[in-house]
Amino acid sequence: MQKKILNVYAVCDGVIDLIENIDDKVFKNNSLGIGYFISATSNEIYNPIENANVDLIFETNHGLFLKQNNLNSSIMINMCLDFELEDSKYFKIVKEQDDKLKNFEKIAKVNLEYLKVVHKNTNIAVVINDESNRLNWTFKPYFTGPTKVKKGQLIGTFESILEPEREIEVDKYFKTSSNWDLLARRVIELVGRKANYSNSYNCSTRLRFKIKDKSLVDINSLQEISQIKAVVWKNNELQLILGKNVYKLYNALKIIENSGEFDLLANRKMSFKKRMLVVISSISMPLIPIMIGSGIIMAFVGVLQISKIMPDIVLKMPESGLKPGQEFIKETNVLWAILYVISNTPLRFMGVLAGLSAARYFKLNMYIAMSISIILGSPLIFGDGGPIGFGYTWDLFKTGISPNDPVWSGLSSIKIMPQGARIIVVILAIIITKKVDNWIATWVPKSLELILKSALTLLISALITFFIIGPIWYIFEQLIAVGLRFVTAAPLGIGTGIYALIWQPLVVIGMHSAVGQISQMQVLTDGVSYLTPGGEFSVWGQVGAVVAVIIISKNGSTKREARSTVITGFFGVPAPIVYGINLPKVRPFIAGTLGAFFAGCLSNMLSVSQRVGTGLGVFSFFGFFSNPINPEIVTVELLPNALNGFYNILCCMLSVALALMFTIFMYKERSLENNIIKKNNIKLIKIINLSNSNLSTEDKQKIVNILKTEENFFTKEEVIKIKKIERLLIESLKYKINREILFDKENKIKEKLFEQGSILINKGKIVKAKAIMEKHKKVFFEIKKEDLQMKIQQLDKKMVDKLEWLNQAIKKKEEIIINNLNELENYFSLEDFNSIKLLYKNSINDLKITYKLSNPIDVKITLNKIIKKISQQNNVNKKANKIIG
Repeated sequence: MQKKILNVYAVCDGVIDLIENIDDKVFKNNSLGIGYFISATSNEIYNPIENANVDLIFETNHGLFLKQNNLNSSIMINMCLDFELEDSKYFKIVKEQDDKLKNFEKIAKVNLEYLKVVHKNTNIAVVINDESNRLNWTFKPYFTGPTKVKKGQLIGTFESILEPEREIEVDKYFKTSSNWDLLARRVIELVGRKANYSNSYNCSTRLRFKIKDKSLVDINSLQEISQIKAVVWKNNELQLILGKNVYKLYNALKIIENSGEFDLLANRKMSFKKRMLVVISSISMPLIPIMIGSGIIMAFVGVLQISKIMPDIVLKMPESGLKPGQEFIKETNVLWAILYVISNTPLRFMGVLAGLSAARYFKLNMYIAMSISIILGSPLIFGDGGPIGFGYTWDLFKTGISPNDPVWSGLSSIKIMPQGARIIVVILAIIITKKVDNWIATWVPKSLELILKSALTLLISALITFFIIGPIWYIFEQLIAVGLRFVTAAPLGIGTGIYALIWQPLVVIGMHSAVGQISQMQVLTDGVSYLTPGGEFSVWGQVGAVVAVIIISKNGSTKREARSTVITGFFGVPAPIVYGINLPKVRPFIAGTLGAFFAGCLSNMLSVSQRVGTGLGVFSFFGFFSNPINPEIVTVELLPNALNGFYNILCCMLSVALALMFTIFMYKERSLENNIIKKNNIKLIKIINLSNSNLSTEDKQKIVNILKTEENFFTKEEVIKIKKIERLLIESLKYKINREILFDKENKIKEKLFEQGSILINKGKIVKAKAIMEKHKKVFFEIKKEDLQMKIQQLDKKMVDKLEWLNQAIKKKEEIIINNLNELENYFSLEDFNSIKLLYKNSINDLKITYKLSNPIDVKITLNKIIKKISQQNNVNKKANKIIG
């Protein structure tokens, strides 16, 4: 066995002692290695070992790892054991990653005065950590108890015996080997999911979460994870101690966070609108591959039908007999029948998939969820498909409206119908099922739970959905349809324009079914539809809007996310675009609907009609170049096929172009602080005028002068500095995103290798599994990742002084604005005034909030809501005065 001895020196002046005696339970129990700590009395930190190089610098600047040549162990120097994110500006690493160090060379500076005041100690920890698990290190100190030392003084040796490399059991490796992606998902679950923490970040050895509700954190399970050396609470901050591997878990965690996978309705601080957006988008995203896949198959079937290779399949034999080109499903070639089933089933039973996705997020038993979802869209209700292929309906009760009324006929009776294609209704049903299931569990006897619980859950939930939720949703849908019937007759193509305008908003709230039925009925009566193209234009409008966001955005994260969504729009599935980018940013979504409106108007004026359904997105184009399926019932003169198809593509491109232009005109990624403050001032003046109707001209001018004083705004020179800082932040963010992409690729490669290895183990192919294991243990893209890390650190160093200036400038501006606002305190209610001050603080800190340098203050009300509240109260008072008068 080979023995190794490593001389170790004091990193600074101060009082030295063994790491076991430090007042920090993680370092104290040697979780991060053995060594010493010094209560520092000098600001400069020096290299403690010979022939060393810088292996890794903490992103937070409060520490680094050093390595000696040919030694598979790291020396960690931690300059702040109780680190907080805002502490990073008080530390400065003066060397670069991979720098070769001279013996006793200066490597860092620390602000001891700050540590004394804020952290009550100046402890600097120096420990050695073995990465190979083959070196049994011991520390032999040349001191006894607390001892004064000088920088560079030899204080002891690290000694170890190199043990022979142990043969890793391949089958054990693939059962226990750390997969960082899987571990990150496990950690997110155990801390209460993403909704239970407001921020996550890492330092040298710890992954930290700002926890909202401690009771949701499963501490015991976290402590059982082998990669986590210790779990520590500091107030509401949860710290997971992992050592040097913390970066691997952090990067895997961020990739999952950015995917939106764990965004849940459980975030109680969100508004109802935002919560609904989060839950709908989270449930819809897993369905997108199915939507795209079924769309491609529908396009394939549509092309076969247009080219007369495949017949038009009907589910019910018409009383008048089959028309040319039609075949009854039971009598057609079995291949055509199966193709018809494959292409149409996913769309008609999308609710089943939505139910399973919803169950995953609401933590409902998957089998119960599948059962209720199948019941709501049961094939028994579908029979032969019904008049438009979505099953049959029953009248719950008559309303007295004539079924022959051209506008209100849809409300002649309230109907019970299949809900398999109504995704929002299915989601509501899953929520109800979850609550019913939980309620039954509170009172059903354990002895009868197996027999009664599931039966009662399914029965009660299905009845509530069919007889209450479904009919209410039907009424809302029909009211929207009534409104659309009024506008379809409008001149200049406005009918199709309105259809295109409202289609995506209706899709978001799940009320597009009734509108879609209007266009379906138009096909049944006229043979073609002039409205259906509007739905396509609405998709292309959102594509144009997101392309504009990509062009405008300087934020690398936004660009990356937006680019990843564009392709789905070409396949006619805009959900990732809408829920991921356009709708949260609001204005791009509006711009997309406006682009679709004008495209719809032009389409109607040109008499563009959809003749055959051939899938979604680009595949829908084929249907516009073909003859109608039932040409004998066409009652209007049609454009030639080629011209109709050309005009349709022209209108789609117009929708893209107009949406792109409107977005560029309407959307701004980040307004300058001065502009935000000006907008706030305008709203504030309006609030004061509404709240104080008897203000004199002199008082009004005084208020305006207080708000518009130059000291409330950043100077031109300060604005230039802020813009330069933003450019540096954008550049740093770009490198961080590129690094995340590499980690993401590495995780995917390792996931595949891990899966291959596990399969080989199960098949007993040990030799091949061992080869896969060696590949899995490798680090991928190492040079590229290190290069990006170096660039990030260089930029971070550049920004240290600049961010210090920014913090001071913001603090000074905050004080001035709050002092000026205090002069206006008497014009507001106390509750509103406190909210207004917090909103101004958020406005001044907009740059830091945008780039996640600080979190926004949680304010429950906006200036617009205050204006609305006061206006409503004024109207109530006016009405009351009229009654009294």
